[in-house]
Amino acid sequence: MKKCILLLMVSLFTLTSFSQTEHMKFMGIPIDGPLKKFCSQLKKKGFDRDPYETRHKDSRIYLGEFAGHNSKVFVYSDAKSNNVHTVIVNIPSYEEDVALSIYNNLRQMLIEKYSEDYGVRAFERTNEQLADKIQEGELNELKWLFEKKDDDGYDVTYIVLPRPTPDNISNELGLITINVRKDYSFVYKRTEYNVVISYTDEQNYNLHEGNVQDDL
Repeated sequence: MKKCILLLMVSLFTLTSFSQTEHMKFMGIPIDGPLKKFCSQLKKKGFDRDPYETRHKDSRIYLGEFAGHNSKVFVYSDAKSNNVHTVIVNIPSYEEDVALSIYNNLRQMLIEKYSEDYGVRAFERTNEQLADKIQEGELNELKWLFEKKDDDGYDVTYIVLPRPTPDNISNELGLITINVRKDYSFVYKRTEYNVVISYTDEQNYNLHEGNVQDDL
């Protein structure tokens, strides 16, 4: 009996430790740890620092190839802890139909990958009211993919990833969003259509938000 209890305690400790240390990944790199360390791993993936970026203490911009597309990658960290919490990919396009094609292709690839790896239940579409409730945390017992329309009428796809442990009913690993963003370039005097993919680690983002709240 004592051996069984000890074994159970060890198993629970292992699961708890895992749930606390597992983080979202971007291109296989955990979205965690110091900004400099994360960026060094990004460089190994073939990305170079954007020479024209405005320098900030808590963010970096890199240029490179993502999923076969020339992209700009934004890395964000907490200003106090220097811990990375969000990575955003921007894939530029100057034609709407090209951007929509890239969006649909990458969206389907994301659904297939994370449905298989994390058991995310994918639904083609939920109504706006239900999507709002999920985003606001009122239906946090469900982990799935859903869509909303942005102000320009484009779909924004949300993929909520459960933490791969028994407590995943109330504990998210992170969130991925993908959408087409319509922007006007004052430099080139034209409308641009960018496919934007955001990867947010839930645990580190919450810590970042807590530090921001402390300043208010």
